[in-house]
Amino acid sequence: MEKNKISRAFSPGHITGFFHICDQSPDPLLRGSLGAGFSLTQGVTTLVRKIGQANSTSIININGKRAAQAAVSQCVIELFFAGLKSKPQPLQIDHRLTIPMGSGLGSSGAGALSLAYALNSSFSNPFTALKAAQIAHLAEVQCKTGLGTVIAESVGGLEIRTKAGAPGIGQIRTIPVSEDIEALSIVFGALSTKTALNDPATRTKINSRGEDLVTRFSRDLSLQAFLDCSREFAEYSGLITERVRKVMALLDARGFQCSMPMFGEGVFTLVQEKHSAEILALFDNYAAGAVIIKSKINTQGGKVIHAT
Repeated sequence: MEKNKISRAFSPGHITGFFHICDQSPDPLLRGSLGAGFSLTQGVTTLVRKIGQANSTSIININGKRAAQAAVSQCVIELFFAGLKSKPQPLQIDHRLTIPMGSGLGSSGAGALSLAYALNSSFSNPFTALKAAQIAHLAEVQCKTGLGTVIAESVGGLEIRTKAGAPGIGQIRTIPVSEDIEALSIVFGALSTKTALNDPATRTKINSRGEDLVTRFSRDLSLQAFLDCSREFAEYSGLITERVRKVMALLDARGFQCSMPMFGEGVFTLVQEKHSAEILALFDNYAAGAVIIKSKINTQGGKVIHAT
């Protein structure tokens, strides 16, 4: 087995519109969520290389800076080497993000998935791509940073998740979308997925409405239905903040369907390219301290992009 390879992998970011928590199974591979969302052309690119001596510790960088905390990445590394039944080797991990962290754009899942793919490639693919994706899912579940993001990002597209679980176990269906559709979002900040998943009141609200919306959307797999269901879910969740409400009102007044990424303080919409300039101009009114994302829908999912 070659152990000096340098590998790079990419995972798209992802926005979830609505979902239903399914995390009660004792088997973490069976935990996940039902729901719907879409993958972004922006995301996380991760480079993996072997470094130092056997007693060195791994270095994890995010956008060129040493990460003070990288619990999900550490968990992916531990699960990977546990699968190999060997001690973890010192590595340099470089995550390059083109999406903001912790803001409902799937950065945690994308970091985990791109790392799992790059690790697998750098050690000459001891696991299948599916097994590597399962490692990323397990890390997200263990760290309580996500449930259905990894399976969605592994496939790409606008998707509905109809059976909970890790890649290869959960069931997912992609929905064709016109090539002229663009995803536009403005993100003000983070909402903690971990906090939300552990808060009984939030969980109750999510599950009381999420499952019904999954059923409704499965009967009308259209872009309009996705946006309608997403907005209903956001309204019912009680998570819409004042500044999110203001941006939503601007889009509503001009007839653009929009909602809130789960979980992030922001607004997203999916529109034809000809409307993008108008919406981005509206977003500019609130751009101070915010991040504006313009993206196509990624239809390829995560993948290894380079190995030497």
